[in-house]
Amino acid sequence: MIFNPAYYLALTLYQELVDGDAKKVNLLLNDILLRSISYFDNQESFYHGFILGLMSSLEQYRILSNREAGNGRADILLKPYDEQNTAVIIELKYTKEFKGLEDGCSKALQQIETMHYTDELEEDGYQSILMYGICFYKKNCKVACMEYKN
Repeated sequence: MIFNPAYYLALTLYQELVDGDAKKVNLLLNDILLRSISYFDNQESFYHGFILGLMSSLEQYRILSNREAGNGRADILLKPYDEQNTAVIIELKYTKEFKGLEDGCSKALQQIETMHYTDELEEDGYQSILMYGICFYKKNCKVACMEYKN
């Protein structure tokens, strides 16, 4: 078997996401951002594609982008094929100032709740749902996580 660093990275990131470890996800993403992007890459659509690219090799999960959910469109849904496993909702934001990272995470989590992005996952039978708000500023990000309580 050939070692695939992209797959290993995606698997590591996904494992931290389903474990609900926002600190480890934050460290991992910041390391990747620092080593891989230009500070000119600073729009939400860029970061959206960046995260999708990291997740693209996860064959055992449905990865849904900008899919209608609840009363809007969730940025990214990670749906394991087994409903007994943890599903993940990721809402992305970007800020024009470093000091806006924390606020961006809060707005992202609030959007997940107020727009009811969890509805489809609940209807599909997922018992464990984690919600992530990730806010980016140039080569930096901040990650916040909440467990959905139905």
